[in-house]
Amino acid sequence: MGRTKSRTRKAFIGHRRNSKLKTNLKLGIEKFASQHQDEESLPEAMLESTSAQKLSFFGVNLEGTNTVETPEDDDCFIIVQKSALSKFFNCLSCPDCFKKAVNFDLEAKKFSGFSAYGSLHCVECSNVLHEGFLSNRLGGEEQSRNPFEVNILATLAFRGVGCGYSAMKEWCGTMNFPHYLSEKSYRESHMKIRDASRETFEQIRSTSLEAIRNAYSEIGVESDEHGVLDIGVSYDGSWQKRGHASHNGTGTVIELLTGLPIDFEVLSNFCQKCKMVEQSEEDTDNWMVRHKENCPKNFDGTSNSMEVECAVRLWRRSVEKLSLRYTVMLCDGDSKAYDKIVEMEVYGRQAVTR
Repeated sequence: MGRTKSRTRKAFIGHRRNSKLKTNLKLGIEKFASQHQDEESLPEAMLESTSAQKLSFFGVNLEGTNTVETPEDDDCFIIVQKSALSKFFNCLSCPDCFKKAVNFDLEAKKFSGFSAYGSLHCVECSNVLHEGFLSNRLGGEEQSRNPFEVNILATLAFRGVGCGYSAMKEWCGTMNFPHYLSEKSYRESHMKIRDASRETFEQIRSTSLEAIRNAYSEIGVESDEHGVLDIGVSYDGSWQKRGHASHNGTGTVIELLTGLPIDFEVLSNFCQKCKMVEQSEEDTDNWMVRHKENCPKNFDGTSNSMEVECAVRLWRRSVEKLSLRYTVMLCDGDSKAYDKIVEMEVYGRQAVTR
């Protein structure tokens, strides 16, 4: 009972200190809603305007745009059966002997993942008309060390639908693909996607932080003498699988006034490679040192405690990394993250209100 009273008192103190911020947040949201009070459907109008407002921070204007038109010459990927493709080339005449004897072949030994290597040659005069990979490299053909675009997109596609390398192999076997990514290439493609995603998020966050500070300045909330701004955020956690058996979990912080993402944390309490090495009887000390940098396991707790741990990490680094204090927190009614943040006094005596 004493612990509960202590938490309630801290929350009350934080509420009193952050009352101005909460009031200004409420006024800012009400001002936004009043702009659409004459609309027939307020929720729909708010949704459209919110989306347009978010995209406008990044230079995207949706005014008068209802559909996305795809150019007729837009580059894309198609699945073509080899025998059907050969029929197209058999209709061509050889530029040397002028006979319709052009044949299309695939060079199985020169495949690079999903990027096939094909050649056109004349059966009559044995003239090689053209040969090369049937997919472009990222950055252009002159970038010979860059991965093929089809390999990166294939990895991204399977990851996007929640599948991994085993599902890719099964799909390729069913489709009778002559070649596909090796497991090593799949992992390398996955790492490239991860690094590119992080770089993109940092670019988006930089623009978001500037927009957030401008939005708070408009409602009369300014940074303190150290340049740290108090803001209101929503927080929630999610897991890869339902229940309490997921090895992967994530927590996300979204600013309330603009609806822009600020930060996220991903936790994992499992690594397949570590498990396999631990079960072996060989000396693995040197391997573990090399593997530690790229090991996905960064948490030793249970799946159920991931949401709370993500919140703690996000709140602890907000001031140092982003010059922000999340002093108003919108979360689930049964969220344990809020109780933990208040208990730890992440911002010292200044409490976080709910």
